[in-house]
Amino acid sequence: MRWIVGWSGTRSPHHPGEPPGPEPVGGLPLWTGPEPLWAVGDWRPEELRRVEMLPDGRTVTRTGPATATHDGADHTGPAGGPRTGPTPPARLAVVGHCHATDEQLAVALAAARAGALRHLTRWPGSYWTVLSIGTRTCLIGDLAGLRPVFHTPWRGGTAYATAALPLADLVDADLDPGYLAAALACPEIPEVLDGRTPYRGVRRLDAGHALEIRAGTARQARYERPPAAVGAAPWLPVEEAIERLAEALRDAVAARLTPHPAPTGPHPAPGHGPDSTHAPEGAAHAPGGSAAARPGTPTVPLGADLSGGTASATLALLAAAPTTAPAGGAAPHPHACSNRPGTPDGPAPVEPPAPDGEAPLAITWTPAHPEPAPAATPTPAQRAVRRARAVAAEAGMRHRVITGPASALPFAAFTDPSADHDPLAGPLPDHPGPALVDGDATRLRLAAGGRDHLVGHGARHVLDRHPARLADLALDRGLRHAARGVGALTRPGAEWSGATATGVLLAARRLAATTWADGMAATAARMLHRTSPRGRRRGGGTGFAMQDVYSAISWSAPGPAAAWLTGDALATAAAQLRAAAERPAPDTRPGERRARLALARYAADHRVLQQLAEAPGQRLHAPFLDDEVVRACRALPIEPRLHPGARRALLERVIRHAGGRGLPGVLAGHAAGGEPGQAGNAGTPPAAAARTGLRAAAAGLAELLGSGLLPAAGVVDRAAALSTLRAVTQGAEVPHDALRGLIEVVGTEVWLRRLQLRRGSCWTERPRTHRAPSVGLPRG
Repeated sequence: MRWIVGWSGTRSPHHPGEPPGPEPVGGLPLWTGPEPLWAVGDWRPEELRRVEMLPDGRTVTRTGPATATHDGADHTGPAGGPRTGPTPPARLAVVGHCHATDEQLAVALAAARAGALRHLTRWPGSYWTVLSIGTRTCLIGDLAGLRPVFHTPWRGGTAYATAALPLADLVDADLDPGYLAAALACPEIPEVLDGRTPYRGVRRLDAGHALEIRAGTARQARYERPPAAVGAAPWLPVEEAIERLAEALRDAVAARLTPHPAPTGPHPAPGHGPDSTHAPEGAAHAPGGSAAARPGTPTVPLGADLSGGTASATLALLAAAPTTAPAGGAAPHPHACSNRPGTPDGPAPVEPPAPDGEAPLAITWTPAHPEPAPAATPTPAQRAVRRARAVAAEAGMRHRVITGPASALPFAAFTDPSADHDPLAGPLPDHPGPALVDGDATRLRLAAGGRDHLVGHGARHVLDRHPARLADLALDRGLRHAARGVGALTRPGAEWSGATATGVLLAARRLAATTWADGMAATAARMLHRTSPRGRRRGGGTGFAMQDVYSAISWSAPGPAAAWLTGDALATAAAQLRAAAERPAPDTRPGERRARLALARYAADHRVLQQLAEAPGQRLHAPFLDDEVVRACRALPIEPRLHPGARRALLERVIRHAGGRGLPGVLAGHAAGGEPGQAGNAGTPPAAAARTGLRAAAAGLAELLGSGLLPAAGVVDRAAALSTLRAVTQGAEVPHDALRGLIEVVGTEVWLRRLQLRRGSCWTERPRTHRAPSVGLPRG
């Protein structure tokens, strides 16, 4: 796990009566002084870039952690100590994968002095930016929510970080069970979450916002506004939008293709990092060894998932392009695309990831127990492997198919809770997430991949149509043009086959005419009465039919885990919804809002997946979640997305605009799947594998939830959970929405148990007691 942390406007730790200032364990200073900034974890030097403006107006760009400032004085002493040289009048840190040149960073710092922020998010890649100008400090995340920003009051100022747990350690924050209940009940309703985190007093910024700290006082500032509710939709002409998307996606992949050496630097000691759970209190910090001494670090420079779908195939083709050209200057592979930047003044061309032209390694994962099918009919997993093999062959990539063992099935740790499969013995991510129940599947897949590994995660959320977008069309009087596409999507076997075309169109018109206040009140009523959007009552852990298309065509909807919560927890969330209905309505369209919030939830779960699955020194890249790619997708009109196979058609045109021939023909008959309304979240296992694992682990899960922390805190309905699990052991089939809800509940319970077992702190000079979550348990 990697994070950055700092503070601004705090009282000096050397002020009389103040204790010495703490330092993060294993922290690398990016800048020091009264308002320091550190990077913690296995950061690569090129992921830590700094620009400082000297007093004479010149700028200096540096890479890696700080050692000395421009005046030659050493600034690596105690954090927060007196500086022996002047503080630069302006400085900028860019942390992560950013494909900007030094000149672009210097120009950006000069422009930011005038107050502009949005231009700091326009470079290819995925990164945070920290801006310090006088008494003003800004920390900027991203549009999707993959780069979160957290903050908390501390010593009269504000401490900020890109992870919540280090701030909770800093201020000794208690757990907030009310937030956990709200996150399970309403994961996509920010009015209920209200910027909270699992730790009291630690706040999280909404995606698309910047944290501005002036003289120690923090506020949230939006650096990119969503389309207003009134006025024309901000969509570009189709060809222009696709050309912009092709350029953004090509540059996003190119930003990851720079070669990186195997990791050898120091890393936080066990017991001190946020992802440590079982190390003893006060474990000493020790530097990490070489890559050879750290098993699990991939040796392949570049890898890519190849699932047999269109998104992973697109990234694989873009990534393989510069490495598949035959020796001697022959023409590149016909499907290869140029990875050169699209603008004359863009970054320098990216070199192949390996000097010898080694092709990237494509990884295809298949479940341990394939779906049953007639002998003459290939299973979906077998068909996906065939497509992946064909794509890898046409792209000139090396290909490896990995069949997961039974221990990699979801919930497998609860089938045989031995020392080798202890569900509580694992990394502690910053936040609960469904990836906590996915066994070892993701870790095993990534361990076979590259040090830089590309995944197509997020493509469905940024490219596909959210059903609520139809209401935006209705506001523009363009719904009649969507009738044919809606009819095709509601045919038997299509993505919205559970609905009718007439019902979908009527629901879109109804949403367009529904006010914000009425929409929030309707969701509160649904939550209290446990009904679906069409009034059908659900119970017994079978859910609210949350993921049907009608639920998606609304201002808001409860999450799939709401069916497992107690009446008190639901009543609290409903009260917060009714209170939100009394506040001014947001100036945005309902469809744009639902799509944006669904993406933010997906990105948050993908971040949990990264923290759990990445090997030391490895980077899991999701280019579809980059800022510029998200912007390009939001500029795509809705009409081209309203037909089956729309994503494949869009990516086909993207590949052509990027200089290739298009997607290989083997994908022509592949219809992208997914649940109606929205896809499963990052880290959510496939339904077939989840059901197989659930049947085997039902008894272990019943034991977990029977004595669980969530039921003890009054969040989860223990009787409903145990009743459903008993039915599973007797052969009952769990509906898909209830299965997703159970995955989220179990993931949250596992996260709480790991947090309870955690020892140590992220900070030095901070004596700590044993942390036990205050969910029905006394603090030790």
